[in-house]
Amino acid sequence: MVVGVCLLMEIILIWPEQKTEANGWYGRLQTPEIAGSTTLRQRFTVTGPGLAALAFFAHRAGPSVSGGVDLELIELRRDDRKLIAHQQVPAQEVVAAGAYTYRFPRIADSRNHTYEFTIAMPDTAPGHGITVEVVRHQYGGNNPPNILRFNGLERYGSLRFTTEIDARTMFRRTLDYLNGGARGPYAMVAVVIAWVLFHFLAVEAVFAVSYAAR
Repeated sequence: MVVGVCLLMEIILIWPEQKTEANGWYGRLQTPEIAGSTTLRQRFTVTGPGLAALAFFAHRAGPSVSGGVDLELIELRRDDRKLIAHQQVPAQEVVAAGAYTYRFPRIADSRNHTYEFTIAMPDTAPGHGITVEVVRHQYGGNNPPNILRFNGLERYGSLRFTTEIDARTMFRRTLDYLNGGARGPYAMVAVVIAWVLFHFLAVEAVFAVSYAAR
């Protein structure tokens, strides 16, 4: 019993926080072509701090692609919108590996903030654009819910994407929280001591169970 409780506490403390992504094998499909006036916009809420990149999955819509892919990330704030990053990437580079990672300056305070990601190819003629993968289920954990818009219309589902955030463990988040308080250094020392004692008790419990089983 004691060993089981110790193992459960260990798992909880080292468990990373929820990812910000809409991925998986179920319900995948590709959009119609993105080119000219056709755009895709995905709204999502980030589950952790340190948002630094977003990866999506793109393919050629026809025999070849040309031009550039406009990628834009905007933070949807309560009263306005803030441009985070805008970049035009050669279409050949976007489709080269299947998954393209769009990197931008790291956003330290991204937890619970909502963003809108746009994919467009305004200078590309139809037949030379790209398609991207979407999933037929919505990204969970959003408030407000995520919204996928294709060609200006709201669609059910989500862009298939993953992100890079600071996937901190419960133990790390606790230390960061305590460090931000007035008694930060003292509280952190107390937590570290408690952590060491916890492991000591766990080892003692294992030895006790092993001895009793003889």
